[in-house]
Amino acid sequence: MSQHTIPSNDESRFTVVVGYDRPLDGFFATVYNAAGTAVEDEDSEAVVAWLWKTLSLDELRAFCAPYAAVGDDVLRELAAERVNRATHPMHKHIDHRH
Repeated sequence: MSQHTIPSNDESRFTVVVGYDRPLDGFFATVYNAAGTAVEDEDSEAVVAWLWKTLSLDELRAFCAPYAAVGDDVLRELAAERVNRATHPMHKHIDHRH
């Protein structure tokens, strides 16, 4: 599984993580409440929105649009991770916010 933390439209409110899940062979996105305040579900109090699996990078980009712009560089990395899934390392975290 890879995780890419991308710049949010409002970093004081959201942290956005996208990635590729090799066992599920799909892309995912999670939007976290940066303030860490509770929302509807206590078990996932920091989760604002969640796309658990998609095979489409266009769908991933559209899902993230209200919270963050997924850059072309991140989309290329995600596509490469899927193509190279047989040899790609299982866990990787990259912070693209800098």
